[in-house]
Amino acid sequence: MSYKFNPFTGTLDEVGAGGGAATPGGADTQVQFNDGGALGGDAGLVYDKTTDKLTVGGDIDLDDGGTFSTTLQTVTPTANRTVSIPDATGTIGLVNGPTGSIQFNEAGALNGTSDFSTTLNWNNAATTFTGLKLNVTNTASAGGSNLLDLQVGGTSYFYARADGKFGTNTAWLTPSSTGVFKVGSATSDGRGIIGLRTIVGSSGFYAFSDSNTIIDEGDYDLALFRDAAGVLKITDGSAGTGYLKLIPTTVGALTAAATVGAGTKAFVTDSASTLSSHHGQAVVGGGTNFVPVFSDGTNWIVG
Repeated sequence: MSYKFNPFTGTLDEVGAGGGAATPGGADTQVQFNDGGALGGDAGLVYDKTTDKLTVGGDIDLDDGGTFSTTLQTVTPTANRTVSIPDATGTIGLVNGPTGSIQFNEAGALNGTSDFSTTLNWNNAATTFTGLKLNVTNTASAGGSNLLDLQVGGTSYFYARADGKFGTNTAWLTPSSTGVFKVGSATSDGRGIIGLRTIVGSSGFYAFSDSNTIIDEGDYDLALFRDAAGVLKITDGSAGTGYLKLIPTTVGALTAAATVGAGTKAFVTDSASTLSSHHGQAVVGGGTNFVPVFSDGTNWIVG
């Protein structure tokens, strides 16, 4: 390497093999590189000293000298993008977790779990699969905390709460420890309670209520009770016998027997036939007799 004294600066300047100063390759701001023994420059590798910005027009191949290498592919963003590495030992995680899992930040690292997945393949009849699972460790939370809150324009339209309630922003269902579901509103416990309570053995209650309070076991306004012999009874919550009232109608107002199906019961007020004299016969309207009737699948029969 040759040098010459520069009388204007008082320094030794490097000169090329031919005795002249080395000529930069390419255009202004282009990074210099060895291009076949001479300094070269290219528009695909540019450095701006004012902004400290390095622009690479192609791919960057990060090779550690081993078998594998990682390539940063060319990206054409629609706006400025920043890739941040936490510290000198930080890494950029590309993907984690099993196939289909949604990625999330876990203590500064990219992670994924089978509990939160959008791509599922249920292909084993011996396996009980879960489509979507969200597991919350609830050591302390305010009342009304939501496990799920679906919104439109910032307004909740459907939610599932941590206390077991689920519904919309105006009404919800609440399960109780006895298996009863209570229909409520956003501001009250609500009405229209319906539920099922299983009793030891073959017995069980189907319970209905129109109460503003949560009902407990045995505190039903109306229940259907099936005893050990399979007999269905109407009760007030006990195993006793109740009553069934059929709303009276006329023969002409009866729905077609074939439509309601065999076994359906009704009560008419204008039968031309009496129960005692025409039991088992098809009912005829136009009279003044009050008789029970049932459908045999084809006709309404007195009886």
